[in-house]
Amino acid sequence: MFLGHSQIISNLKILNITSEILPYIPSASGVEVVGDSIFIVSDDSSQLFVLSSQGKPKFQVELFKVEGELDARISKKTKPDFEATSLITIESSQHLVIFGSGSRESRQRGFLVKMPNSPQEMQLPNFTVSEFSLKEVYDSLRQNSEIAKSQDLNIEGATTTKDFFVFLHRSNKGGPNCLVIYERAEFEKWLSNSKQLPPLAVVCTCHLPMLNNIEAGFSGASSFPNSNRILFTASVEDSLNAYEDGVVLGSFIGTLEIPSPLKIPDLQINTRSSKEVVFSNHREGDFNKVYKVESISILSMKEGGHYTAIAVTDNDQGQSTLLRIDFTEK
Repeated sequence: MFLGHSQIISNLKILNITSEILPYIPSASGVEVVGDSIFIVSDDSSQLFVLSSQGKPKFQVELFKVEGELDARISKKTKPDFEATSLITIESSQHLVIFGSGSRESRQRGFLVKMPNSPQEMQLPNFTVSEFSLKEVYDSLRQNSEIAKSQDLNIEGATTTKDFFVFLHRSNKGGPNCLVIYERAEFEKWLSNSKQLPPLAVVCTCHLPMLNNIEAGFSGASSFPNSNRILFTASVEDSLNAYEDGVVLGSFIGTLEIPSPLKIPDLQINTRSSKEVVFSNHREGDFNKVYKVESISILSMKEGGHYTAIAVTDNDQGQSTLLRIDFTEK
């Protein structure tokens, strides 16, 4: 289905979509729903922004110190480029984990944000923030023959399913989109002690739809509850590499499922030609706009397979938008 020039793919039916500009959040790049709060990271800010489920600002969690004002955007050359977030359990406690893209040396920083134990404690200063290095795990991914076809590693999404932890590597020109799949227990164990050797991953290439002969690239992901099904976003940007921005042509939203147990010969994910992929135009309300959708997270689920998801967009000029998408599966 078409989100303006942005498309919704797979067997999803969009019921409603609304948008709200977030003037206080620059360059939104990742979103995660935790209880009745929405957590948003920016690719060029040191702050973790916390909103109510209605999208109203609550407070900010400082991830690291920077010189200057808190709301100042970090330069492209030195920004951490946070692009992926996921909820993970470490030692029985829920953590929000934040990943840099890995596309440059300065973009290999990871952060663990320990969540408070109860909704009543979801306020400052009840968050514990710790930093860890992604260099070793990212170096291991750069050795993969499929990822090496891209000009750079470019982790743009992450999600934790029932059995797996998954990175989404975004295609660069000449390289494929890839799912990087870990056994969930092994990855959570590594996060609890990142000085250990990173766990082994299964890398699966994915073929996404195209606009103007340019294949869409993964940009974010969320998991359906208690399953290995993933709701993902992908965008089409006419850019030569993972570093430079390009003209945004549109974005896609779709679903895929990882089989469990993981059987490599059966892991063929091709959303370009799958019979489950349905394309149709939808030009009502905000669907007539071109969005660069950066990430998505499921906010709520109702009986009959009705969902509400929160997505964030970035126009590459620092302006962020919050999308609220109501959808059902056909």
